[in-house]
Amino acid sequence: MTDEPSIEAAVAAEVIWEAVTDGSSQLRCRAGADAEELLDNRKALDDATFIGGLKAQLGLDAP
Repeated sequence: MTDEPSIEAAVAAEVIWEAVTDGSSQLRCRAGADAEELLDNRKALDDATFIGGLKAQLGLDAP
């Protein structure tokens, strides 16, 4: 992991502002390239593959 944020504060602020002022009831919003990749993978992969990938990234996969 890194100490660097994965998204610039201004980008996050813009997404938050849009979410609270757009008049919709949408609960979740994509903010940044990491979120785009994560959510695209979530949509494209089956549950076992997606969760396995997350566990591998976090070092939680079984030896």
